Amino acid sequence: MEEIKVELFENTTRLISINLSNNNIDKIRRKSFMSLHDLETLNLGWNKVEELPVRFGKPLVNLRTLDLTGNRIKSLANEVFLGLTSHCIHLEKVKTE
Repeated sequence: MEEIKVELFENTTRLISINLSNNNIDKIRRKSFMSLHDLETLNLGWNKVEELPVRFGKPLVNLRTLDLTGNRIKSLANEVFLGLTSHCIHLEKVKTE
Protein backbone atom coordinates (compact mmCIF):
# COMPACT_ATOMS: atom_id res chain seq x y z
CA MET A 1 0.00 0.00 0.00
CA GLU A 2 1.59 3.28 -1.05
CA GLU A 3 -1.37 5.59 -0.59
CA ILE A 4 -4.27 5.79 1.83
CA LYS A 5 -7.26 6.35 -0.41
CA VAL A 6 -10.28 8.31 0.75
CA GLU A 7 -12.68 5.39 0.42
CA LEU A 8 -10.56 2.94 2.44
CA PHE A 9 -12.29 3.70 5.77
CA GLU A 10 -15.53 5.06 4.36
CA ASN A 11 -17.80 2.39 5.92
CA THR A 12 -15.84 1.76 9.11
CA THR A 13 -16.82 4.79 11.15
CA ARG A 14 -16.60 3.11 14.58
CA LEU A 15 -12.91 2.17 14.54
CA ILE A 16 -10.98 3.31 17.60
CA SER A 17 -7.49 2.07 16.65
CA ILE A 18 -5.68 1.66 13.33
CA ASN A 19 -2.16 0.34 12.84
CA LEU A 20 -0.81 1.12 9.37
CA SER A 21 2.85 0.93 10.33
CA ASN A 22 5.42 -0.59 7.96
CA ASN A 23 3.27 -0.35 4.82
CA ASN A 24 5.46 1.83 2.56
CA ILE A 25 2.80 4.54 2.66
CA ASP A 26 4.06 7.73 1.09
CA LYS A 27 0.83 9.65 0.46
CA ILE A 28 -2.05 10.48 2.76
CA ARG A 29 -5.01 12.38 1.40
CA ARG A 30 -6.71 15.08 3.46
CA LYS A 31 -9.98 13.14 3.62
CA SER A 32 -8.48 9.68 4.23
CA PHE A 33 -9.71 9.57 7.83
CA MET A 34 -12.68 11.92 7.45
CA SER A 35 -15.33 9.49 8.79
CA LEU A 36 -13.31 8.22 11.77
CA HIS A 37 -14.59 10.53 14.52
CA ASP A 38 -14.18 7.81 17.18
CA LEU A 39 -10.55 7.05 16.30
CA GLU A 40 -8.26 7.26 19.34
CA THR A 41 -5.02 5.71 18.04
CA LEU A 42 -3.47 6.04 14.60
CA ASN A 43 -0.10 4.40 13.99
CA LEU A 44 1.52 5.51 10.74
CA GLY A 45 5.03 4.72 11.96
CA TRP A 46 7.83 3.46 9.75
CA ASN A 47 6.36 4.44 6.42
CA LYS A 48 7.61 6.90 3.79
CA VAL A 49 5.35 9.83 4.60
CA GLU A 50 6.99 13.17 3.74
CA GLU A 51 4.09 15.48 4.57
CA LEU A 52 0.62 15.49 6.03
CA PRO A 53 -2.16 17.40 4.29
CA VAL A 54 -3.52 20.62 5.77
CA ARG A 55 -6.42 19.94 8.15
CA PHE A 56 -5.44 16.29 8.39
CA GLY A 57 -6.38 16.22 12.09
CA LYS A 58 -9.62 18.19 11.96
CA PRO A 59 -12.05 15.21 11.79
CA LEU A 60 -10.02 13.21 14.36
CA VAL A 61 -11.61 14.85 17.39
CA ASN A 62 -11.00 11.88 19.73
CA LEU A 63 -7.45 11.08 18.62
CA ARG A 64 -5.13 10.56 21.59
CA THR A 65 -2.12 9.03 19.82
CA LEU A 66 -0.71 9.80 16.40
CA ASP A 67 2.53 7.91 15.76
CA LEU A 68 4.66 9.18 12.87
CA THR A 69 7.87 7.57 14.10
CA GLY A 70 10.40 6.67 11.40
CA ASN A 71 8.83 8.61 8.51
CA ARG A 72 10.50 11.09 6.13
CA ILE A 73 8.62 14.18 7.23
CA LYS A 74 10.39 17.33 6.09
CA SER A 75 8.11 19.94 7.61
CA LEU A 76 4.63 20.23 9.05
CA ALA A 77 2.34 23.24 8.72
CA ASN A 78 0.47 24.30 11.85
CA GLU A 79 -2.82 23.76 10.03
CA VAL A 80 -2.09 20.02 9.79
CA PHE A 81 -2.87 19.62 13.47
CA LEU A 82 -6.08 21.64 13.71
CA GLY A 83 -8.31 19.72 16.10
CA LEU A 84 -5.49 17.65 17.65
CA THR A 85 -3.85 18.14 21.00
CA SER A 86 -0.06 18.42 20.85
CA HIS A 87 0.54 15.70 23.44
CA CYS A 88 -0.90 13.02 21.14
CA ILE A 89 1.76 13.34 18.42
CA HIS A 90 4.86 11.10 18.33
CA LEU A 91 7.64 12.06 15.93
CA GLU A 92 10.54 10.01 17.28
CA LYS A 93 13.24 8.95 14.84
CA VAL A 94 11.72 10.86 11.94
CA LYS A 95 14.00 10.55 8.92
CA THR A 96 15.13 13.80 7.35
CA GLU A 97 16.49 12.41 4.09
